[in-house]
Amino acid sequence: MILKIRDPGIVLAVLASLFFGIGGTLGAEAAKHIHPITLAAYSGILASMFLIVLSYLVGEEIQVRFMLKNYLGETLNIAVLRFTLGRLLLFIGFSLIPAVQAILLLQIEPVFVLIIRRIFLGESVRPKQILLMVFSICGAFLLVTGGHVANLVENVSAGDIFVLLSLVFFAYGYIPSSVIMKRVNGTSVSITTNFIAGVLMIPFIFLFSTGYTMTADDLFLLIIYTVTFTVLGLYFWFSSLKMVASWIVSSMLRLGPIAGGLLAYLWLGEVLNGIQLLGATFIIMSSYLIAKEVK
Repeated sequence: MILKIRDPGIVLAVLASLFFGIGGTLGAEAAKHIHPITLAAYSGILASMFLIVLSYLVGEEIQVRFMLKNYLGETLNIAVLRFTLGRLLLFIGFSLIPAVQAILLLQIEPVFVLIIRRIFLGESVRPKQILLMVFSICGAFLLVTGGHVANLVENVSAGDIFVLLSLVFFAYGYIPSSVIMKRVNGTSVSITTNFIAGVLMIPFIFLFSTGYTMTADDLFLLIIYTVTFTVLGLYFWFSSLKMVASWIVSSMLRLGPIAGGLLAYLWLGEVLNGIQLLGATFIIMSSYLIAKEVK
């Protein structure tokens, strides 16, 4: 199969990657200014509202009622595990580590997808996939420690652990999502699960973030993160999945860290040392090959 840049599906996948990369950097920075619980709750509710408007603009059917009637268990599964617990852990991690490091750690998600599918679906993992997972884990090790193995405990921060834990919930979310999306479009899935997750988080705002007051700059970061990552990124991602194979779309997503890292450098002045760049290369290349394996 020859891929051409003028193919609509490829263009949409590239756009999704760019918005995910830029949105990831914006989210990582927003988490350092906005309380993680507030950010998780409001971004979910705002995303569902923006996606409803976008669906009407492009003439896409909103299947919320059908989804809740036929897939209530799967819907709650995604909302609670992926968009509540996973997102909250992610934002906590984002608040503790540099943006460029956070968006690169997210590239390990295919490793967790392979492991989760093996545990819950009994899918076999081939030796080649195990080797790729080892390379990806080695890349994460280099990225997190910067090569300072002697001080491993000091270099692995709580932020790194929170981001990696969030990926467990994100990876598991693919299982119920694959069931629902056989009969429901991706935008409707995002609208419903984001809204439920946002509402579930509202009570915790009053319990744990009462001392936080959102500024105008915080509100701008919240909105622009939500629009770039959760709205446009997800919309282009779901749209591209309708046109080209899933492994191609996932492979194109490996471009995201380039856009996100460039933004982090130009906007935040964040840089990686040589060892961390090597680790980032391991992560991106192994994730690309893993995505190609999981067809």
